[in-house]
Amino acid sequence: RRIACYSTPMRIMVGTMTGTSMDGVDAVAVSIEGRGLDITATFMDIASIPFDVIRDDLRELSMHEVMHSDELALGVGERTRDAIKALNINNIDLIALHGQTIYHKPPKTVQLINPNPVIDAFDCTVLNQPRLMDIKLGGEGAPITPLADWIMFREEKCNVAIVNLGGFCNVTMLPDDRDVKGIRGIRGFDVCCCNLLLDAIANERIGEPFDNNGEFASN
Repeated sequence: RRIACYSTPMRIMVGTMTGTSMDGVDAVAVSIEGRGLDITATFMDIASIPFDVIRDDLRELSMHEVMHSDELALGVGERTRDAIKALNINNIDLIALHGQTIYHKPPKTVQLINPNPVIDAFDCTVLNQPRLMDIKLGGEGAPITPLADWIMFREEKCNVAIVNLGGFCNVTMLPDDRDVKGIRGIRGFDVCCCNLLLDAIANERIGEPFDNNGEFASN
């Protein structure tokens, strides 16, 4: 019997993310090998672009019932495009956009971004609105990293907890099972506010958006 063998070329994928602090957008490039749940991801590079003049407007928008602005969505899209360009990678195979979270309370979730600046600038597949897609599939839209955590950080002989200290603290619990069936035991959940409170304290006490390198906290 003849068995067909298919080689899987390395692909380059870029993911973009903005934080609850609304201070800018990060773009991260990874090289992907393999298929399905057997893929491996290797970090390549990261680039960041600040939100500068639109930051205050984004924060103001998040406090109102009308949570969309064509102008601000375009601004987020343009800065996301610029962050991806700053990676200086020409052969990108896929780009995943997140946008700026303006509101999240399932089943309603708003991640503000106009993807057209990215679509126009790069000749590859562009994915958008991951939180909304997760909700439509029956999820809560947050956290959205557990499957990626499992692919990158799982261990064969021990359980692993991934703690993300972002605007909110969230945790992914990974079972000690390298078999793909182990993904059924993955749990991900939010814990509490984190940098939202720390940034507010820094702004009130030291007049800065955050405590750079923990200088004041260490004194």
